[in-house]
Amino acid sequence: QAGDMVLIPAGTVHLCTPEDRRAFRFDMLYLDRGWWERTLGFSPEGFSPLALPAPPSLVGFLNRLLEGGASSGEAFPGEILARLDYSLDGKGAPADRMEEIHREIRRMPQITLSVEELARRAGLGKFSFIRKYAARYGLTPHADRINMRIQRAILLFSSPSSLAEIGLLCGFSDQSHFINQFRLYTGMTPREYRLALAGEDKKTPLHCFSQPLTI
Repeated sequence: QAGDMVLIPAGTVHLCTPEDRRAFRFDMLYLDRGWWERTLGFSPEGFSPLALPAPPSLVGFLNRLLEGGASSGEAFPGEILARLDYSLDGKGAPADRMEEIHREIRRMPQITLSVEELARRAGLGKFSFIRKYAARYGLTPHADRINMRIQRAILLFSSPSSLAEIGLLCGFSDQSHFINQFRLYTGMTPREYRLALAGEDKKTPLHCFSQPLTI
């Protein structure tokens, strides 16, 4: 509903596109990891996603952040902290073959290997590998790779490279594929996102204090 907020932990894969794009508009605010840890004293990944009506204290706090009027030591609204679930998901990261494949996808998402090859390396059948990978990391291997390509593209938006060059560097076969996948995951085209990061598009509701992920 109008006035609701969603707080998403750092590193959590999510789609920002509503089913009906005309239904509503929203602002996205990326909070700096260092600021979060200094201010709140715990990891920006160490809580579960939270959705609730935004209290007036939070709205005022975020407005002061956007306007540059919040002090570095200002407390995060207590109403929100009281609702956070600090428990981690309990998923370990043992140095096994599945984890090695996952890290490789995150480190080099522009390289495409067939699911059959990845399953062979994991010592599993194709469908068993896809099922186990998705259960462990929340995405299929293909979706995980696309997500990481988009995150890498966002990091490259600050470079002088053209959007076509960035799409190719991140492993997208052509501009159409790059644009369609980027819009699906972020709700914006690469050009709109890049302009918003640069502060050149005043109509786009994107306020970014830091990149969502560091690759």
